[in-house]
Amino acid sequence: QSSPEGIAQPGQPVRVDDVQVTVIRGHAERDIADLAPGTMVYLVEFTVENLGTTPLKAEVFNMELRDRLGNVYLLSPTASARGESGVLGGEIAPGAVAQGSAGYLVPTALAGPTLTWTFGPRPDSELRAAVSIPYESVPETVMGSGQAQVNITDAFLSTDGTVLVIEGEV
Repeated sequence: QSSPEGIAQPGQPVRVDDVQVTVIRGHAERDIADLAPGTMVYLVEFTVENLGTTPLKAEVFNMELRDRLGNVYLLSPTASARGESGVLGGEIAPGAVAQGSAGYLVPTALAGPTLTWTFGPRPDSELRAAVSIPYESVPETVMGSGQAQVNITDAFLSTDGTVLVIEGEV
């Protein structure tokens, strides 16, 4: 099966500058007790190899998830901690390979049949790897009308300090 120009598939290594990233798989975690109804965690399991001569700082990686409708989901450290490898942090030495999980708080009605995960190794670079991950959406149950309860679970600044990220449950 072919993919659009420049879009990789899971298992296919992609080189971005002096970094090679490989998505192992993507998967949804729906049965998490402390999540609000209508939400789930989507996890991307991946490896990063430092092909350069200087250490990489995992904290500055830019990782986003986009659904078929174009909605963009930002990385959630809380959701990432639920993955098989957990949050990727610290430095990756030249020649080393590290494995991590990128987690996102998404609606249970996440639009498939594919999701696009983008990875950028440096905040000052426009170079990005894009990986198309197959995803079969689950039909959403119809909810009755009523009042919504909002609970903010986390708020933090992006690594470059230009974006305020607010995580919450509705």
